[in-house]
Amino acid sequence: MSLYLRDFDINYIYDLLKFAEIAAVTPPLNRKKQELTNFKYYHIIVIVLTIIFAAYSSYGIIVYFIPRFNGTSTTLRLICVIIIALLNILSVLVAACNVHTWNMFLKVFKHLDQKLKYQSQKENNILKVELSMYYLVLFTIFGYDAYIWYSNYHWDLFKFVLFKYVSFIHANVMMLVILHFASALSNRYKKINNLLIKSNDFHNIFNSLIGKGSKDKLNNLKSIKEVTDYYLLLSDLVEMFNKLFGWQIFIVTEYILLFFLEFSNGLMLSLDPAQKSGVYHDLRTVLSLVLFSLLTICYQAMIILYCENVNKESRNTLSICYKLQETVDPMSEERKELAILSDVVNFMKTKINASGFYTIDRSLLGRFFAYMFSYSIVLLQFNRQTTIRETKINNSFYNATLTCN
Repeated sequence: MSLYLRDFDINYIYDLLKFAEIAAVTPPLNRKKQELTNFKYYHIIVIVLTIIFAAYSSYGIIVYFIPRFNGTSTTLRLICVIIIALLNILSVLVAACNVHTWNMFLKVFKHLDQKLKYQSQKENNILKVELSMYYLVLFTIFGYDAYIWYSNYHWDLFKFVLFKYVSFIHANVMMLVILHFASALSNRYKKINNLLIKSNDFHNIFNSLIGKGSKDKLNNLKSIKEVTDYYLLLSDLVEMFNKLFGWQIFIVTEYILLFFLEFSNGLMLSLDPAQKSGVYHDLRTVLSLVLFSLLTICYQAMIILYCENVNKESRNTLSICYKLQETVDPMSEERKELAILSDVVNFMKTKINASGFYTIDRSLLGRFFAYMFSYSIVLLQFNRQTTIRETKINNSFYNATLTCN
């Protein structure tokens, strides 16, 4: 993911934005002006269609799935439909209501990239190949899952799961956009930290060659001031990133947790012949759930790791400042500028967060799996209790029938 971000400016992202505007995840792109425009009617249509299809899918689950499938699997499926519909509606609303923020976000990115002298590239073939490969894999998994559902349950039930594919594609477009911007932010933080270190090393080497008594000594005052400006720009970008994607990161994390619970529950039901799991909880169904789960957790993990890198590199700027202060004259202008930079970093406290609920870091993955295993144990116990209760009811009914006869 970072192969092209290392050298190219943010203009490469327009290929992805052209694709994302179809799903209304981002505002429509004006290709002549290279800026996003306001077209709320399309967003309203997408929201209305999402609500209609989510309601239709929920109706089918409540009416047709409950009599046929285990109660926990049906409940989890219904909750997943509601959560992913909410996620997609929220993504569209954020795009429609924050056109100005989107344009400012891209303008600040471009301005920063010009300052950092990134190569200008409006099209990126690597990105196109990545998108093509990603959706080839995605549609292959969809095709396999659709084949399993249709062959097992035919059109009567299959029509109620079609919303899952459409909503999943929509959510994944949003996750791709988040992933690329998070990766871009991480890369730029690393660049300004490297600039700060290399600039100081260069001036130290040059001054050591000149000698202590020379008046021609260089200082890296200008470089430190530039890094301070870059850091302020990046802080603005992170703030806008949180505004544009914070709620989506929060909801998609909850959705993936529920999706994994659905997978775990389906796996337990398929391995327990005593459960009311239907005759079609076979290896093919489990394989389909595994593929879906791996796809979602890989992208979620990448988003978390890139967001954590942003927070980590932001903290590294402060550590570098403190170390550099030890290498310069305490009364020098460089020392004062380093102190200003460290004060800026301390004051801004730049962090990517999930709409203020929690900071994004890799510990979130640990909590994610801990919650999943805990809830899976609860589901296992609940399924067993349900089976015991249903067995007792069936035995009582059978005995009553024998007595009457």
